[in-house]
Amino acid sequence: PTRRSSDLILLVDDVFDTGVSLGYLAELFTERGAASVKSCVLISKSSKREAVYEPEYVGFVLPDVWLEGYGMDTDERGRANPDIIIGPSTLETES
Repeated sequence: PTRRSSDLILLVDDVFDTGVSLGYLAELFTERGAASVKSCVLISKSSKREAVYEPEYVGFVLPDVWLEGYGMDTDERGRANPDIIIGPSTLETES
């Protein structure tokens, strides 16, 4: 699709760790002429950063911990949990 210089883009992601994907998308939309490209993430894990890109809006900053639930899973387990669990994965607790 053709982009216009009036397009305002908001990229939304759950966990921002390496920054590679959002950084790539932000650059892509900027190159295609978007008037503004911003991003919003629920959780930022700065210890995993590989890209220079940083989101404009961040819900929570966490260290490099295991996250599960609310759509995040371990081999399809834990995804349906309505809460975000920080700690060992469900696979580790089942052994």
